[in-house]
Amino acid sequence: PADLEVSRPPCERYDATSAAYTPDTVPAQARTQLTSALELGGPRCATRAVQQLTGLAITRYVGIDLDRLGAAVDVLSGVEVCTPRAVVDATLGPVAPTAGTVTLDARRATDFVQATSVADDPAAGRGRIERQQQVLAAVLGDTLSDTGLLDLPRLASLRPALGGALSTDDADLGQVLAL
Repeated sequence: PADLEVSRPPCERYDATSAAYTPDTVPAQARTQLTSALELGGPRCATRAVQQLTGLAITRYVGIDLDRLGAAVDVLSGVEVCTPRAVVDATLGPVAPTAGTVTLDARRATDFVQATSVADDPAAGRGRIERQQQVLAAVLGDTLSDTGLLDLPRLASLRPALGGALSTDDADLGQVLAL
């Protein structure tokens, strides 16, 4: 979760606009949110913070800007998700007004992954994380299905949409999809 408390290591400052590191250093900070590592120090810092926390060796970074995933949903003409409860956000309103299977267009998919004030959501942002995983799984499932991989015009349209939503540590979209 983005608000997970971590001890952020010292990192090179990251400029998200240019997707480049600057010569400045972001000092270490104890008891800060994981999201600060990504916002201030980019993928390298976020990776180091997670490695420090878990002890796992991380060899690749793939980030997905879920706000930009709507373009891929649009190319797919919507995605289907199954939600165990209605998703009615206090700010966004009804996103999936009833429980069950719902088809989301690009706008509703974006609202679905952004909804943060949903009644009866599990604690600690788990409901939002689950919704984000559902949309991502639906996009990738449609893309990587047997019929999806054979639809070359659709794959050609999906490539820039998915590429615009991804940030990696020097891996291209082909390498990411191979993962």
